[in-house]
Amino acid sequence: MANRFFTNLIDILPFTRARSVDLEAHFSAIGAGFDQVQAELDANKARAVSVPDGEPGIGKLPTKAVRASKAAGYDANGDPVAIEIATTAEMSAAVAAAVVAVAAKDEAVLAASTLTSSVNELHRQMTQRGVT
Repeated sequence: MANRFFTNLIDILPFTRARSVDLEAHFSAIGAGFDQVQAELDANKARAVSVPDGEPGIGKLPTKAVRASKAAGYDANGDPVAIEIATTAEMSAAVAAAVVAVAAKDEAVLAASTLTSSVNELHRQMTQRGVT
């Protein structure tokens, strides 16, 4: 087995004798490899997203290009997705537009009420004069 954590190959044939010193060095190298793996896992904990014990893992993050200038969120399955976010200026503009829309609605309701009153008054006067 050769990887970045363990590169020591044991050179003992099956069913032959080995010196305990050789085996001790081999097992020490294996232990050092495991220590390196644990150190890397511990170092990466701060950069990792983890789920509670017993839950399946989450999907991969979207690509860097997809998540650029977006917020991190989760879909219905709990997997990560990139979410569009508004800037402060965009939010301020949206609030201002909503205020204008509410004012325009209020003016339209008042105009409709005034028009309804005028139509009712005109109808009343026409009825009094016998115009139908």
